[in-house]
Amino acid sequence: MTHRNRGFTLVELIVVILLIGIVSGTVASRFVGRDSFDAFLNRDVSISLARQIQIMAMNQSISSSGSCYALIIEQDYFGSPNTATCHQQFPDLLPPLTADDQLNIRFDELGSSSKMELYFDITGKPFYFTGKGVTAKKVQACTTICQFDFLNSNNQKSSMCINKEGYIYAC
Repeated sequence: MTHRNRGFTLVELIVVILLIGIVSGTVASRFVGRDSFDAFLNRDVSISLARQIQIMAMNQSISSSGSCYALIIEQDYFGSPNTATCHQQFPDLLPPLTADDQLNIRFDELGSSSKMELYFDITGKPFYFTGKGVTAKKVQACTTICQFDFLNSNNQKSSMCINKEGYIYAC
């Protein structure tokens, strides 16, 4: 009588290891959640929004009062003015990012102000207006680089930059 050891074959072991890997990967992704990539997601959407507004502005003449071609930037808002007129005039305009999207922006260009309205001229260069009405003056924005940092709840940072020529990119 031959005594044969009973055990697992190599194929069985590999199949079990693969199944454990697949299950643990699926479970781990549930725990990681959206927070881990909020900053990158918001940065990428913001780049698309800014480029869309820039292209629209390059194809139109704009004024300093109530333009749908402005890029509104606040700590928890990024996009065109959120008005019914803008949404009727431009139904394909991407919706703005808000606090509901876990948006948290840090930017130094504002100084003490909590809101920035960027416009783009016919060549795509960014500018803003100082003053209101007839005293409004057009001032070149982003004379070096405007950097907007998108933060998630874990303080991971992702940045979007606009240079003085109007190039919008991830930096």
